[in-house]
Order: sequence, then structure tokens, then C-alpha cells
Amino acid sequence: MPMTRPKTLEECANPHEALADLLSPFIGSAPVTPACEEVSADQLPEPFHWLLVHRNHMTKVLEAQYGRPMELEVLEHHLDEEFYTRKILLRPQGHNEIVEVGIVRLNFRYMSPAVRDEILKRETPLGAILIRHKVLRKVQPRWYMKFPANAPLLVATGVSFPHPTYGRIGTIYCNHEPAIEVLEVVSGIEKTFDERVQ
Repeated sequence: MPMTRPKTLEECANPHEALADLLSPFIGSAPVTPACEEVSADQLPEPFHWLLVHRNHMTKVLEAQYGRPMELEVLEHHLDEEFYTRKILLRPQGHNEIVEVGIVRLNFRYMSPAVRDEILKRETPLGAILIRHKVLRKVQPRWYMKFPANAPLLVATGVSFPHPTYGRIGTIYCNHEPAIEVLEVVSGIEKTFDERVQ
């Protein structure tokens, strides 16, 4: 049975409504009462401010932060007509530490078949694919959120951080169209992987 057309972020009155809509393919009709709060960009401490307050792809920012490519793990995915939604983890190559958990909703109507096919392979982070295909991109953060330690919303996606963390909800425009909507929550773990394993 086809799903109801999801709301766009512009149609959501607040970030909690947006979160409920983004999570709906994974939790069905269960009510969402996220234990998180909206914060301003100025309220984000480092390294979260540097990781989140920008208009770049998270893939590139995380690679710069951790000094290595990101590896993608798709935990769950749903394709319904042109809408493709997945929950993902990103890890620095060669390490088990999770540096991002995300919910990504794509509208394939605004993407070429080549981009769509590579995304559906679930092998490469989204940002890297769009950059490689030279898709004109504009990243527009809409809300910033603070999540408590072991936030129920993140536990519902299969991930639990033992410390407070932060994320952003936003839209990625591809060739001027609102093609992708994302929740990106970064762990903010320390950067010095190589020092810790020596």
C-alpha cells in the first residue's frame, strides 16, 4: 500500500513535527515524543558547532574532522514510489566509532537515474555521490536540536550515545529542487583516533 506523501520541512510547524514525519517509515503510526529540544546555532558547544553550523555536506565536514573517509552503514531503508528513506550510520574508515546517525529522505523525482542507482546500492555516503556526479547542491539547515544522553529518539533508530549530543534538520536542494531532507546527529567523539590506538 503506497504511503501518504510525506510533509516537506516547510510544511512542518516545528522540528518535533518534522522528526515525527521523518521517522514514520521506521516506527509506523506509533506516537513520537522526542526527548530533545530546539536550540539556536549559538547554543551549540564545540565540536558540535563546527560540525553542524555550516552549509556543506556532512560527509565532507566529518572527513575533515576525523582525517579519513567515511564508511556508510544503512540500518534500514524503504522505497515507496519516488520517495526513498533510510536510517544510516557513518564511521571513519577503519574504526568502529559512530560519528553520525542520520535519517535521510530522498525524492528521486529530482535526481538522475545514475544518481538514483548509485544511492540504491547503499555503498557510498550520499554527499560523496552528489559531489562525484557534479549535482548542483545547496544545503539549508532549518533547525538545530539538543539530545540528552541515551535519547529515546536515537534509541528508536538503534543507536544510543551515553552523553548529550546535537543534530540538525534540514533540506538539501539539488539543482534548485528540495530533493533531500535529513536529520543528522553527530556524536562529537574526540578526533584523535590514531593517538588512541597506538
